[in-house]
Amino acid sequence: AAHYAKLAGERAVAAFAFRRAAELYRAALELVPASEDRDALEERYANALASCGQEEQASRAYLSLAARASEQKAIVLRGAA
Repeated sequence: AAHYAKLAGERAVAAFAFRRAAELYRAALELVPASEDRDALEERYANALASCGQEEQASRAYLSLAARASEQKAIVLRGAA
């Protein structure tokens, strides 16, 4: 189910339906255990939130990712926040 929610999120992004993409990525995140794949999915979720004007939520998601990312990636994520 998480896989299909992720795919639907990707299609929503391609259609510029960022709010819907954020909803779908959030649903996928609820089903995926912690892993590198989850971090990539969480970054897509943050990007979708930022793209649909949900800056505060996007900022929280970016900072959460930055807390467990490599130093170099954390710099990029904190900059996005």
